Amino acid sequence: DAAALVLENLRLLESVETLARHDSLTGLFNRREFETRMQEEQSRAQRLGSRCALLLLDVDHFRAVNEEQGARAGDEMLQMVGVLLRSTLRAHDIVARLGGDLFAVLVTDTTAEQVVAIVRRVGGLALEQGISLSVGGSLWPRGNEDTSVLYAEADGALYAAKRGGRGRARIEGAAEDSVLFQA
Repeated sequence: DAAALVLENLRLLESVETLARHDSLTGLFNRREFETRMQEEQSRAQRLGSRCALLLLDVDHFRAVNEEQGARAGDEMLQMVGVLLRSTLRAHDIVARLGGDLFAVLVTDTTAEQVVAIVRRVGGLALEQGISLSVGGSLWPRGNEDTSVLYAEADGALYAAKRGGRGRARIEGAAEDSVLFQA
């Protein structure tokens, strides 16, 4: 009985730890875990002299989906985006749902060209599933060592993509800084 109780307590502890680090709807990391992992990755990239990119992804017209089709349809759309991101990105890239319809990806050990290719692939696959995304990104390092600057650049690029007509990406620091998604 004592052994069974210990095993049950360990299982419950593991469950609580998972809930504390992951978004319950999508299974992706939550904001807190993403920011922790981002700091670790930035430190690692700095030591090794590698580059990474922060991508912020927003589902276009998400409010209309919730209003016209209901919250369940909105939840299903968010789950689809989560599955798309997990299945499309590399295993060592860090993916999270920050809240609402906002997702974040830290693309590690990368180049500007690889980031543009990743963004193009994700946006195109989303369109094939009937989901329009706007994406803003920022490459690091390039004078934006502070995490808040990296977020601000990616956020500004996200809103530039939305103002540009949605269904597109803007990537700060990439030669091809604007990408229009096509299915």
